[in-house]
Amino acid sequence: MTVKLIEETKQDYEDHRSTHTGAHTLSTFISKGPAIYIRQMDGLYGSSNSKAFAFGRHAHTYILEGSKVLDQEIEIFHEPAPINEKTGKPYTASSAPYKAWASRKPACSISQAEYDDLLDSLWPLEQSVMGHDIARGLLTDGSPEVSFRGMLCGVPVQSRVDWLTPNAKIVDLKTCADIDDFEQNAKDFGYRFQMAFYGHMVRTAFGQDEMDDAFLIAVEKKEPHRCGVFRYTGDELCAVYYTEVEPALDKLSKCIHNNAWPTGYENLITL
Repeated sequence: MTVKLIEETKQDYEDHRSTHTGAHTLSTFISKGPAIYIRQMDGLYGSSNSKAFAFGRHAHTYILEGSKVLDQEIEIFHEPAPINEKTGKPYTASSAPYKAWASRKPACSISQAEYDDLLDSLWPLEQSVMGHDIARGLLTDGSPEVSFRGMLCGVPVQSRVDWLTPNAKIVDLKTCADIDDFEQNAKDFGYRFQMAFYGHMVRTAFGQDEMDDAFLIAVEKKEPHRCGVFRYTGDELCAVYYTEVEPALDKLSKCIHNNAWPTGYENLITL
């Protein structure tokens, strides 16, 4: 098993998604089977281009790296939407002038007004996180967006940690709709599995004997933007790695070796 800390841009990390398994794709391998996993690795399943995903990604950048980095990541289309001279209001989306304007707008860009609205939405989240004593303490010193890449159980793997403290503790930022539901959300979305995967990669990269605790900072996307900090103990994550993550990697390694990607539905099923 070899894992190294890699200094790279976000795009560099994204460029390795088709060749290196991450926590999310390994979760897909477990829940959906090898056939869906390999489609996801090929970019044919599980696209993450929803507005909710984009907002979460922007929140990570704004809170952990600052508005200047966010400015660099977002393309702003500066041509304003057309205004109907008769009414003084913007044309509707179904109108010819609006469609002509939209056709000139790059697919991944947003307007200046949309960007201003985004900043207005992100600012209270950042204030809530930094106003939480424990969250602020975890984020006072450390590095955002830290990549790790290597081999585990014969499988090329990678992870990108939201925030790594100077003593190599993992901090993951999560946006949520209602923090009262976050503990259940953590179970539903497999956060414990994700942190065990990350934790073992960090431990291996730094040659640590034990796995450290990992922390989740959760903040509500809407008012009142409550923030909370949740913890998985290192002992718990270590147990999850050896009982859930490593067995999954072993099975995936066999699929890779045999180039066999079954659906799991090859045999007759009695209802």
